[in-house]
Amino acid sequence: MNLCIFLAIGESWEDFTAKGQDRLWLRDNLSAYSREFTQVYIFSYGKKAGRLMPNVFLLPNKWGIHRFLYAIMMPF
Repeated sequence: MNLCIFLAIGESWEDFTAKGQDRLWLRDNLSAYSREFTQVYIFSYGKKAGRLMPNVFLLPNKWGIHRFLYAIMMPF
């Protein structure tokens, strides 16, 4: 089973990194999610993309779509 995580409107992994929350997410949340789910996808409003853990993927807003429109489009 897969898990999709949608960050709050306008929030990005870059924001988490700047505030030091990325380590907290990796340690407390994503490590547990990665054990329980086959794949974990994190939808971010930022530009950074990549693999955070072996089965945890960060998906960016690569087209720079406005955050309100992107929030509607993300699930699709």
